Amino acid sequence: MERQITVSYHFLKIYMNASEQPPHCYPSELSDKQKFNHFISAYLTHGFGDPDLFPGRLKESTDVDKDDPKFITKVNYARKHQLWHYHIGIPCYDDSEKRPRGDWLSAYLLNFQRLSEIKIKLVDLNSHPPFSFPAEEYLEGDETLARSPKKPQLRLVK
Repeated sequence: MERQITVSYHFLKIYMNASEQPPHCYPSELSDKQKFNHFISAYLTHGFGDPDLFPGRLKESTDVDKDDPKFITKVNYARKHQLWHYHIGIPCYDDSEKRPRGDWLSAYLLNFQRLSEIKIKLVDLNSHPPFSFPAEEYLEGDETLARSPKKPQLRLVK
């Protein structure tokens, strides 16, 4: 069972422009690109079965506040597009010492579509709070990423 990751055109721009240096205010952190690569590599190798590989909170985006006036609209949008999100640790994880691993929070969320048990599509990165869904145009495109045999970086498969 080989897992696959694709990316939308929007996310491809985010990935290609991601910082390769640690954030200035958190010099001991991994760079944004390294965090994306870690997420991608962990998923391709293990799926979501090992929570130790995903320290951030990972959840379906259908988990909308029930008091939200657009609750039904948002839940339907998340279901229609199979949206999930992951607290990726950009720029760092907040309060990680207060929460168990696997429930760490961060200022930025990686938005993706969980299309099947073996395929996901990365579509957006946005700040949180407030939580917002990726726009429909951010879901367009379906480019494949693969591990490069020479470097730990990922490359676009044509």
